[in-house]
Amino acid sequence: MERTLVWGHRGASGYAPENTMAAFEKAVELGADGIELDVQLTKDGELVVIHDETIDRVSDGSGWVKDYTYAKLIKHNFNRTHPEYEHAQIPTLEEVYALIKPTDLTINLEIKTGVVFYPEIEARVLDLTERMGLMERVIFSSFNINTLDRLYAIDQTLNFAYLSEQPVNDFPHLMQDHHL
Repeated sequence: MERTLVWGHRGASGYAPENTMAAFEKAVELGADGIELDVQLTKDGELVVIHDETIDRVSDGSGWVKDYTYAKLIKHNFNRTHPEYEHAQIPTLEEVYALIKPTDLTINLEIKTGVVFYPEIEARVLDLTERMGLMERVIFSSFNINTLDRLYAIDQTLNFAYLSEQPVNDFPHLMQDHHL
């Protein structure tokens, strides 16, 4: 009998500030089979792990991720969802990859292009994933079908997941049209 796989949504976000190194470390410690995380780009082109397009809900700051340089983002405390953590910093995708690489966890990487379109984010994510040797362990997901189309145009062998808040009535047609 197959067992149910346990995934840490935004890391172990029930135990530590979401999408932070503490949350990902806790997911590893608790024996998760995989983690889900969200990726966006800073003003200076750093791939950072954060769910919301703004930092308001999860940090002591406010404003759009796209309007911050990475140096300015790391000055904020991202512990708002778990104030018992004295300080939590926004991680880069590379930092999270470095933590997960020695484990056998799978990564569901959501590219956040539903509200803000980040030019070249797909190629940058794929480049880093390949350089870190994690291509076989990453599922690339997005609510933006165009993001998945761009990924497919770069590498047709990737693991894809189309995310939707709406019922998909014609899924076979969607899959065929978008190579999913």
